[in-house]
Amino acid sequence: MNLRQTAILKLPVLVYAAAMLLGGCEHKSVFRSGPGESLTEEAVRIMIETRGFFDSIQNKAAAGFANDFETQNEELVVLDRASGLLWQRSGSPAAMNLPNARNYIAQLNESRYAGYRDWRLPTLEEAMSLVETSPRQANAQHLDPRFDPKQRWIWTADFFSPTEAWVVSFDGGKCLISTVNRKIYVRAVRAGE
Repeated sequence: MNLRQTAILKLPVLVYAAAMLLGGCEHKSVFRSGPGESLTEEAVRIMIETRGFFDSIQNKAAAGFANDFETQNEELVVLDRASGLLWQRSGSPAAMNLPNARNYIAQLNESRYAGYRDWRLPTLEEAMSLVETSPRQANAQHLDPRFDPKQRWIWTADFFSPTEAWVVSFDGGKCLISTVNRKIYVRAVRAGE
């Protein structure tokens, strides 16, 4: 393999590393929290392996992210002290397409859900940090029991293509690509204090 071929193979790793540095980690969050990006399957594979996220297809042997959860604000939210993220405990009451998911986030901010106006869709990294290595809920979801089990799949802010976005399935403990018109739940996130 020549030098040019080696550089091309390392390109997804460099793109991921640059996204981590340039995407920023607002407040205490240890993950990229910027606006949605277009992520290739290779970039996602590298992210999952680099971060040690459990994914039942791509990284079964991983330990997963070591969360440190605390339910707050009359159980409306769950703070993860390990990532610095504050999560909506229940999420959306109904599944919806991605454009409606963005409207749902706008409504949360307008109503100052749990006292905050900066809710957003999670990046794929942030959402994958919630995936547990084995089913933890009564309905066999790979999700901590502090979260409402109704939101079995959630949207992320990251795209695969203009008409497809990355989603996380707690049913299967993995991330997948979905068309933006499919009906999936929302679990909003913001930077914790």
